[in-house]
Amino acid sequence: MAQYFTDFGNYTTGVKPSDWTVTGSDSATDSDFIVRDEAGATGGKYVELVDNNDFVTRFLTWDLAGTFQDGEILIRSRNRQAYNTSIYLAQARRDNASGDNSSGVSAQQRAQNIIINEDGNSISSVSDKAGNNEWFWTRFSFQGTALKVRFWVSGTEPVTWDLEVTATATSTGAVGFAPMNSKRQFDIDVFSVGTGGDSAPSTAPATGPNTPINPSITSLLATSARLNWEQG
Repeated sequence: MAQYFTDFGNYTTGVKPSDWTVTGSDSATDSDFIVRDEAGATGGKYVELVDNNDFVTRFLTWDLAGTFQDGEILIRSRNRQAYNTSIYLAQARRDNASGDNSSGVSAQQRAQNIIINEDGNSISSVSDKAGNNEWFWTRFSFQGTALKVRFWVSGTEPVTWDLEVTATATSTGAVGFAPMNSKRQFDIDVFSVGTGGDSAPSTAPATGPNTPINPSITSLLATSARLNWEQG
């Protein structure tokens, strides 16, 4: 079990986050995902999914989190324009080597709706959840055949799930986010992961019972220190 957290504050502005990998169509490139500065972002930075005025398949996966089967993803994001925006906010891909965004399970923001997908097919949805230029949170849990999504804009995280659905069991895959048949800008402010029964944290994991860690510290150090403490 492990937890991973980033608010992108430790990444270099103006380029793709360094330990994330772009896959997708042949025309998908690192320049499709760029770190930007913004004082109002959690860590002072966010990742922009660039508006390229096309529908090219692009996917950004987090190398640090690796591949696993059951887990949870927490993401803070913002759509610049609801019309023609279709984003896989969080996704566990079954085939890490595939460029196919639809492979695996995902929580998707499509216009102002939240959808759970399996292999590109919608299996549950809720409408009118997100406005334009509004940061919002999405927690996506995928444990065996149980898929759940919770959404909120600000304040305390709700205890109930907006969507709960049964699917076929997921197999090992990578995690990340992607535009899906969309050409509109979308921003990611926080991305965190929990594996093996751990929840996806809303701040950087602590290194030990009495040693809190600043959320702006590099994700690798936070995760490594926590794992070392747990393993003795």
